[in-house]
Amino acid sequence: MGIMKSRKLDGEEPTECMAGTMRKADVVLTPVSKSLAHTRSIDEALKEGARVLSLAAISEELISSPAFKADFKEQAPVVEKIAQLFTEADELTVTSPVGTNLKVGLKGRRGNAHKCLINDPGQFSAAPNIEANIFSC
Repeated sequence: MGIMKSRKLDGEEPTECMAGTMRKADVVLTPVSKSLAHTRSIDEALKEGARVLSLAAISEELISSPAFKADFKEQAPVVEKIAQLFTEADELTVTSPVGTNLKVGLKGRRGNAHKCLINDPGQFSAAPNIEANIFSC
C-alpha cells in the first residue's frame, strides 16, 4: 500500500517509489483524481503480473450509484463478442438518422474488452467501466 501526492495531469508517471511498489504487487487499485492508466509504470506492473483496476475520479457518490450495481460477469460475454467482432472486421461504420456517417478502418487492429473484471494476472480494467474498444495499432 502506498500514498503519493496527486499528479497534475492524466498519464503523468507516479513517483519511482510508487512505481516500484506497483511492480511488486499482486493487485493495484488506483483511486486517483488524475489517471495513471496509460503510464509506463502501469504497463510494467501488468508485465510483472499485477492485476490493475483503475479508479480514476472515483467518489463516494459514484461508488453508491447504479453503475457499480451492474452485473459485470453477466455482461462480460457480450463485451468479449463485440471486441472479437472488432478484431475480425475490416471496417466499422457508424450512421444515425441525423446524418452521421463515420467509417473507421479496422483491418489489422485488435478489439479489446474492458469488463471491469481483473481475475487473472496481467489484466487491466477500469471501474465502473464495461466497454469494447479498438487498439490503435
